Amino acid sequence: MKNKKVLLFSGTFEGRKIAEFMDKNNISGSVCVATEYGREVMPVLNSVKIKSGRLSEKEIIKLIIEEKITLVIDGTHPYAEEVTKNIKLASEETKTQYYRVLRDENLDELNNLTDKNNNKIIKRVKNTEEAVVWLSGTKGKILNTTGSKELPLYCKIPDYKDRLVVRVLPDSKIMEQCKELGIKSSNIIGMQGPFSKELNIGFLNQYKCEYLVSKNTGLAGGFKEKIEASVQCGVKVVVIDRPEDGIGYSCDEIIETILIS
Repeated sequence: MKNKKVLLFSGTFEGRKIAEFMDKNNISGSVCVATEYGREVMPVLNSVKIKSGRLSEKEIIKLIIEEKITLVIDGTHPYAEEVTKNIKLASEETKTQYYRVLRDENLDELNNLTDKNNNKIIKRVKNTEEAVVWLSGTKGKILNTTGSKELPLYCKIPDYKDRLVVRVLPDSKIMEQCKELGIKSSNIIGMQGPFSKELNIGFLNQYKCEYLVSKNTGLAGGFKEKIEASVQCGVKVVVIDRPEDGIGYSCDEIIETILIS
């Protein structure tokens, strides 16, 4: 493809890897991240522009046209449904080639994991609402590792002020949101992941958690380390399944596509 120009939407390890590849190979284009924090964790890029801020479908269309984009890559988080929808619609509207980066699910080998009492470690649910309903019928502390976006839903769990421990990005606005929801300061962990197995074990033991809530973020998202830590600590893992339709490509396949397109 002559005059190739790539528009990459990044929000994951894979997105950053593709951005670095573009920069290293002097591939013209732009990388969009949703927040200033996303810009901060992006590696230093010399030949690729970085844009921060959430974009609507119309704004994405405008960007594609103005920058004469020939290839759109969606490397956002597997659970960023609204963003992915806007990127895909904008690509269709402008008749621009579109690819979605997908992570491996890695759940098949984990579904039958059991603890020392032969109880299954994994409890799979379709969405956050279902996770909240299930957790509402339990007792014991919960380590929530799904981020801040849906915290208000988790606050519907009975005794959440005592039960809920949240691990969120170290952003002052997010910390303030947690406090406004009534989550105790002592139960807020503000750190950037992904986290090692040992660190997860430390958190689970320190807070005496009996449950860990996670999205299936794949290997790059530290999901495996959460599972391994939970198995060692005898903690039940509530896994929220991915909303996407499973249509997409691996990070390496995307990089190969950029090279040959």
